[in-house]
Amino acid sequence: EAGERVDLFPASVRLGSAPGMSNRHVYEITGPDWDNAHTVVEDEVWRSDGLMDDAGQLVATWNEPAPYTRSTPMRVEAPIVWRGFGEAPSAVEVTVTLALRSETVPDLPVVALGQQTQTVRPLESWAEGDLNTVLFSDVVIDTPQLPDRVDLWTLDLVWAFAGDGREPLRSSHLLPTSWRDPIPDAPLYREPVVWSAQWAAGLWEDHGVGDPRSEEMAHLISLSQLRGSRTLEDQGYTYGGFARPPRDQIDDRVNVFLDFRRSACGEFRGLLMALIEFHGIDAHWVWFRFPDHGDDKYSFYKTRTISAVGRETKNWYDTNHIIVGVGERVYDPTYTVSKQSWGEYEDWMFEKYCLGEVTPCGGSRGWCHTAPEDEDETCIDNPPGWQDDWFLEVIIADNYK
Repeated sequence: EAGERVDLFPASVRLGSAPGMSNRHVYEITGPDWDNAHTVVEDEVWRSDGLMDDAGQLVATWNEPAPYTRSTPMRVEAPIVWRGFGEAPSAVEVTVTLALRSETVPDLPVVALGQQTQTVRPLESWAEGDLNTVLFSDVVIDTPQLPDRVDLWTLDLVWAFAGDGREPLRSSHLLPTSWRDPIPDAPLYREPVVWSAQWAAGLWEDHGVGDPRSEEMAHLISLSQLRGSRTLEDQGYTYGGFARPPRDQIDDRVNVFLDFRRSACGEFRGLLMALIEFHGIDAHWVWFRFPDHGDDKYSFYKTRTISAVGRETKNWYDTNHIIVGVGERVYDPTYTVSKQSWGEYEDWMFEKYCLGEVTPCGGSRGWCHTAPEDEDETCIDNPPGWQDDWFLEVIIADNYK
């Protein structure tokens, strides 16, 4: 019956790096609110107290994804527990069958990772009245390498105990895979790790650092993350002003993005950088900024008529804007725009520059009105190229602050 307690079961599952490798990537769980501490998820990703549902699936009390680099092996470790009345067995033979299935392409053939049988022996025991519990040693399995394909996988484990007389038990574990090892110090959080693997599913070919074919693949992965970020509208994420925490409290902008459903461009670029850097692709940011405001300054610019994430289509007015770069290419997660260079982006995105005031003037003209009332022209053309005398700063860096 559903909720039935089983006599023999894995108490927890640890999914770790293969010996001598660091291919299993540690991440954090945010929140649920800004003031709450993060939870670091290391090798233990699953826990059960020995209940199973109608399908023979063990009911998890703790279940988290386990991110890996594609094309690498993994280590599975699980302590076995016996719970019952009377005397526990002196040894237990456990057979574990491992298989991977794609969460993004249901028709993709299942990838078999083999079957292993091991005998485990008691480590410690304790009693609660007539009910006895015995903890056995770990089942330890080193798998063959994972598929080359970047994807969001589910690892299905089938647990059979010799002489148990029951149907095998089952547990399932989410495995996001990355293209390469993540960039060191890139902030890894549960949601972006899963999104990043899901959005880059099917992309995997790598010819080595410096090879133009790998550079093009890095672009395709970055583009997949850019386009995927638009789907966050369905989860309630939007672009716009919000009560951002004090700067000295911000470790990285990804943290802020995940804890506040509405975010500005600084948080969107932090998220996109983390999505891209999970795949081992080095990203940076490009900040366009008018530092001086005033009637005689080029203070405000007018973007194209375009929609921001979760917002209506309109003209957006800003004194500054920040986007993401990978090599020469740039990606704007706020408006889902990509260009070959930040110069091309600037020419395309910012159609006109305005000699403006620091507050809107009202009426149909809105921002940038300095011309006499009988004149229609309130902005000047933005020709291709770069105008040094406009005093627009372009700042490039790679931190997450």
